[in-house]
Amino acid sequence: MTVPPAAPGVDPKWEIRLYGLVRSGDRSGAIRFLQSTRKMTRVQASQRVDKIAADLGMA
Repeated sequence: MTVPPAAPGVDPKWEIRLYGLVRSGDRSGAIRFLQSTRKMTRVQASQRVDKIAADLGMA
């Protein structure tokens, strides 16, 4: 599966980095990335990473 287009107003480089972390299996790195760039809680970031993994067929 390919990475979906970034939503309007979202930096595509940010999205590609996030999806790359998830796709490479670096779940903790993806969570830390979301926490530092989007100021998400660990729970919110974990849920977002889980959704991305499911979208990529990895879950």
